[in-house]
Amino acid sequence: MDTLLLIVGLSALLLLVMLLTRTREKPSRSRNTPKVRWLDPAVQATFDRQAGRAVTVPKGKDAMWERKVLSQLRGDRAAMERLVAGQAKRFPRAGRSELLERVYDDYVRDQR
Repeated sequence: MDTLLLIVGLSALLLLVMLLTRTREKPSRSRNTPKVRWLDPAVQATFDRQAGRAVTVPKGKDAMWERKVLSQLRGDRAAMERLVAGQAKRFPRAGRSELLERVYDDYVRDQR
């Protein structure tokens, strides 16, 4: 009986030492949690204001074309900005709403 208690006690002590000396890993982000890829510009501006960044909220035609382009690109804002930058190289004097309209028209045409 004394031997059994000694073995259980040593096992518990060994387990405690192993738990206390293990290295802690950062918790990894679960792959099942969805990532928000795009928010409405007004909502995104609210979050950016809370983070201390000044952001202008697109209004009027800009917001309309951004919504249309982002809906076609499934919310991929980085792809939208790359396409707008490409159109800006081709049409340097065009405004942002015109560039977004051109991106939308080209994308819809290419999807046919």
